[in-house]
Amino acid sequence: MTLAANPSHPPRHRWTRPRRLIPLALLLLILLAVIGLKLSSRSSLERELAAIRAQGLPTNPIELDRWYTHVPASSNAALKFLEAYQHIVSPPPKENPDMIGLKDIPHDQPLDLNSKRIVEEHVTKNKETLQVLHEAARFPLSRYPAEIHKAPEFNSTHLSPVMQLIRLLRWEAIIAAEQKDSAAASQALQTGFALGQTLAREPLLISELVRIACVSIQLVGMERVVTATEFNDTQLAALVAAIKSAEAHCRPAFQRAFIGERAFANTGRLMT
Repeated sequence: MTLAANPSHPPRHRWTRPRRLIPLALLLLILLAVIGLKLSSRSSLERELAAIRAQGLPTNPIELDRWYTHVPASSNAALKFLEAYQHIVSPPPKENPDMIGLKDIPHDQPLDLNSKRIVEEHVTKNKETLQVLHEAARFPLSRYPAEIHKAPEFNSTHLSPVMQLIRLLRWEAIIAAEQKDSAAASQALQTGFALGQTLAREPLLISELVRIACVSIQLVGMERVVTATEFNDTQLAALVAAIKSAEAHCRPAFQRAFIGERAFANTGRLMT
């Protein structure tokens, strides 16, 4: 016997799992979570930047460029030192005094005849360069023409010239000392310290590392100079003051460098 279908009770359909909807829902939840984290992180970053600005400190390369004090060209030692570099005469590759291993020569012994000839020729050929260097040392302020606001699209092209000039000044001091010209040796050392100090206010970590290298080069030269000639009290006092000034700038120079590096890093954080 066949039972007839009851029209008052529609047929029951079997429930099926929405297999396509579940992955889409999970993906949507993940996207919402990521967006929430991004917004939260962005808000936290903005609060952090606002706190930095409240201290009068820069938070990006444009602000950093304004924070790094601009100096009039008429009193800018950095520009004058770069002018000196335009006159530099590079030595022949086989007669480069920088290849002489000073650390291998005892301080109380003079340079050998060949090394002394190489250094003297290098210093003599750069007489005009050295004259401009000593003039630059009298300028009170400095700022190199680095376009910090264009970071990361900028280069510290002035650092290599600074290293070449500081080595030239060291050789001038050493040769002057061996010739018993204490006044010229003292002037060369003081100009070298002045050159290194032009980097002390530059808010770049690489610049601070170069400044430290400049001081190290100066001290290696001074170790030889003080054993080769005698300085009077005035010259000694000036050299001691230059060393103390270089040492005193270490902590504030590192602080400025890290302030600058933080400003560069913030730019990357805002772009992520």
